[in-house]
Amino acid sequence: MESLSEQLLLPYISQLGMNLSEGYLYRQCGSTFCCNSEIGNGFCWEFSGGKLFSISVHDFEILKNMSPKYNHPEFFTIGLLNDPTAKYILGTSRTAEKIISYSMPEGTFSGNFSSGTHVKNASLAFSPEYLKTLTSKYKLDYKQFLEDCFGNNHGFTSADAEIILRQIFSAQPTPSHAEMYYEAKIMELFSVLLQWHEKNILYAGDGIRKEDREAIKDVITYLHKHYSESISIDNIEKVAYMGRNKLSHIFKLQQGMSITEYVRVIRMEKAKALLIDTTIPINAVAKAIGYQNQGSFTERFRFETGLTPTEYRNQYNK
Repeated sequence: MESLSEQLLLPYISQLGMNLSEGYLYRQCGSTFCCNSEIGNGFCWEFSGGKLFSISVHDFEILKNMSPKYNHPEFFTIGLLNDPTAKYILGTSRTAEKIISYSMPEGTFSGNFSSGTHVKNASLAFSPEYLKTLTSKYKLDYKQFLEDCFGNNHGFTSADAEIILRQIFSAQPTPSHAEMYYEAKIMELFSVLLQWHEKNILYAGDGIRKEDREAIKDVITYLHKHYSESISIDNIEKVAYMGRNKLSHIFKLQQGMSITEYVRVIRMEKAKALLIDTTIPINAVAKAIGYQNQGSFTERFRFETGLTPTEYRNQYNK
């Protein structure tokens, strides 16, 4: 039987003109496929867990209009997608959420890439067999498990889950221990997702008043505007028109993370963009996102991505 990667990935990338690379390796383990220069620039990397799971990282730009189409089995996916990729797969961009999860029944998938589209995402794909084995082992209800982990209307935010996903996609395990590493991180991810859902389910929908949700939107707008500054909780209280305890409580219920964590996520995402799209020095990147100390910035960046800022920049500018 074909592996999950062979069923989901190979038909897709072959239609985009990608071939197995003999020179450039994104990771020591797994397989790296590079674009035909006439069709695009960039690569796709995958690690196969046989017929049970697949891990993939895409980072490429399409240079001509493409419409890949292929048949696939039922599968479940969770990952980190940029807006163009989310729009291609889901039909909508999800800028508010960091994590996207969805399920696909057996069928035929087709989509359109316009020239100039930059596909950038990292995802985990699972077969029903893998998830059924997992839920049986831990005596979980299969349907409820699917709802908790893949039924979040495509997008959600969980700081702990995001950290684990970034660790999975940036790790450099040796080939001999890669499968052990990835299986352990996948188990950790599902554990965090189930706990996140259990803690937040009571506050879904109308559990938070409309005016409080609107206040949190104002806070988020403020944070995106002032992330590079020394943000005062006093000023945030004034923006939200609510006390510190209530603000902290409601913000975490709605966003799945504290205000401090949210600011840190914004800063890291801005740092990545500066590292990829500019050549300004690392200390300038640190100051641009609110870190006065380059060492503190480097330490936090390495914790979030598994790479130093310099390693991250080099990785995307090879």
